[in-house]
Amino acid sequence: MLATSGDSTLATDNPYVQSVIEDYRQVFPFADESVLRALALSLALLRAQNAVLARLEEFLALYDLTPARYRTVRTLFLAEGGLLPLNQISRKLQVTMANMTKQADWLEQRGWLQQRVAHPTDRRVMYARLTDQGLARLNAMFPAQFEMTKQKWSVISDDDQNHLLRILSDLRVSIDVRHAPDPVELAPPSGNDLKAAD
Repeated sequence: MLATSGDSTLATDNPYVQSVIEDYRQVFPFADESVLRALALSLALLRAQNAVLARLEEFLALYDLTPARYRTVRTLFLAEGGLLPLNQISRKLQVTMANMTKQADWLEQRGWLQQRVAHPTDRRVMYARLTDQGLARLNAMFPAQFEMTKQKWSVISDDDQNHLLRILSDLRVSIDVRHAPDPVELAPPSGNDLKAAD
């Protein structure tokens, strides 16, 4: 259990996180509890993310999709009129055009989408759109995905889910607006500092 400020405490029942934090405590005795708590939170968040992604990858594999390919077809599915140029999909997903083209080529070969589709009112730009087969696959997949996701989060109450969303949103904003720390700030303490900490 890691102490927090005030009377509250932060506990984790994850043996891996506990083990890593105890190792940090032994090797870096000068690290205060706020540092150890931040490390524990980071480790727990990353492990939860990995578990969620692993389950999603298993599910998508049933439909011959990877998370990246799924994001591409989902973006088209949700697009107004079901049409988007590849460069807009690339910007939405924050991937390079080379990667976007590779994904689109694969999806087109498997019958998920069509590239180089002319817009009905603007023929200057080539668009991508889902095929009828791609639409049918997604319409069959989404209900199963929704149920899987609902079950996955059912262990957490609605209030806690909303609270978690706010926390993660605040965390993301805080990380995005801060500049990367100077490398000097991340340098390990000198030998004299270690001795002083003892």
